[in-house]
Amino acid sequence: MLAKDLISNDTPTLFPDMTVIQAITIMEEFKINSLPLIESGEYICLVSDKQLLEIADHNQEIGYPTGFSLSVKDSNHIFDVLDIFSQSNLDILPVVDENNKYLGSINDKTLLKELANICYASSPGAIIQLEINRQDLMISELGRLAEQNNARIINIFTYPDKQNDKLQVFVKVDLENAIDYLRGLERFHYNVIAHYHHEGITDEAAKHRIEELLYYIEM
Repeated sequence: MLAKDLISNDTPTLFPDMTVIQAITIMEEFKINSLPLIESGEYICLVSDKQLLEIADHNQEIGYPTGFSLSVKDSNHIFDVLDIFSQSNLDILPVVDENNKYLGSINDKTLLKELANICYASSPGAIIQLEINRQDLMISELGRLAEQNNARIINIFTYPDKQNDKLQVFVKVDLENAIDYLRGLERFHYNVIAHYHHEGITDEAAKHRIEELLYYIEM
């Protein structure tokens, strides 16, 4: 999935001839802390509500304030978008083409929903956490063991453990009760850190956490 697939068309834009009070009113209405400044279809920068509130005369035009020119190309991957959001305090991210033409913006709520879809957060199934040496990770073997135990891997995520040189590996399979797969992993001496296979528990908990986060974002 690319940045252009995440664009939300309901994000308003600002223009240099708008007044400060007009811009502040739009931000308050849409509950957004910053908005893209556009001129002749070209992206200029992001303007924050903090910048606008510092202007004494709210009836003056926005003009060309010094703002963040942060943006993402339409061809960037969703993980690039996630990386930018994680390193900034933005609630929207402008998307531009190779000529810096403004195409729209990605909001954090849309990004979160798409990441949840990628993670199969709402799909039933067991999640198994493994600790594996980097050189020993063989996804094909994990898949083979799953098939031998009537399971199918629907998602795998890994991240390096900062305490050692090992990987934390999260495997999600399409069975809620994956006890046979767990036993197969243990027979092959995999270090199972945790597993969640009770019906509905893992997925309902994940769904609840996502709903709480979405509610917080909308506040």
